[in-house]
Amino acid sequence: MDLAKRDILINALKKEKREKTQVLKDNKIQLSKCKNDNRHLNGVVEDYNDYFYLLQQERDKQKEALQLLLEHLTKIIMDTTTSSDMIKQAKHDKGMILAELKRLL
Repeated sequence: MDLAKRDILINALKKEKREKTQVLKDNKIQLSKCKNDNRHLNGVVEDYNDYFYLLQQERDKQKEALQLLLEHLTKIIMDTTTSSDMIKQAKHDKGMILAELKRLL
């Protein structure tokens, strides 16, 4: 698979993920409003809350791991014994990690 096709596929998957996440958020809001009218929905609302809590925990772990990688790459870049090729690659990797971190925020 060439890079263009792969990028198109990645972008489509990211878009689908965003849309599904938004549907889940919308459903959670709707259920929260309706739970007062139907006591059986309380369990469903709790399940949604648990799910979103787990998602947040996972996102926090990802942010922490990316921060550690950034710190490591910065040390590599600042090390005077690092070759120019490695510095170039580390800067590239750092840019990619910063983009991913920005996406998570």
